[in-house]
This record gives sequence, C-alpha cells and structure tokens, in this order.
Amino acid sequence: MPDDYISRKYFSIVENYEKLPASMTDGLGNLEVKEPDPIKQIPSFRKLINGDYQTATIKSDKNISSSIKLFFNNLPSFQQFKNDDNLDWVIISRVSLITHT
Repeated sequence: MPDDYISRKYFSIVENYEKLPASMTDGLGNLEVKEPDPIKQIPSFRKLINGDYQTATIKSDKNISSSIKLFFNNLPSFQQFKNDDNLDWVIISRVSLITHT
C-alpha cells in the first residue's frame, strides 16, 4: 500500500463506511494523482448556475452547481474558492474532493 496522504485518507474513510461505490472497493483504482491535462476552457460558476453548459439532452447544471456550493460552503479546505467564478480548482482538486465525499 502506498504511504501517501491520499492513500491514508482513503483507508481512514474505508474504516468508517460500510458501503462504497464499486470503483472504490479495490483501493484507489483509477484515482492516482496524475499531471492534469491542460484546461482548454476555464469553466465559470456563473455560467454553470445559468445553465450555459446544458444541452437539449443533458440538463445537469443545476445539480452540479448545487454540489459545488456544498463543497465551498461546508468543506473548510474549499472555502477559499467561495467567491471565485473560475472553476478550474474543481478539476485540479478532484482527488481531494473525492476524499471529502
């Protein structure tokens, strides 16, 4: 088992929860920390709230923006992003977000 912060955090979560998603049952699986791909378009929280990213068949912007509000309203490590319209922190911090959920 790797001895790093994310692995320790994961196993501390596993000890506290009896049910995890199937992707989490075999250790970290596909959650290795990798160099992020360059972001081609910086996502905007304001555009997400307004539904600008929705398509005719996918209307999930409201649910996604509610989840992001939950992150920066309730998770101390993400409160620094509360007034930031730029959502690149969600992409960059995705592994940390997973350990909090």
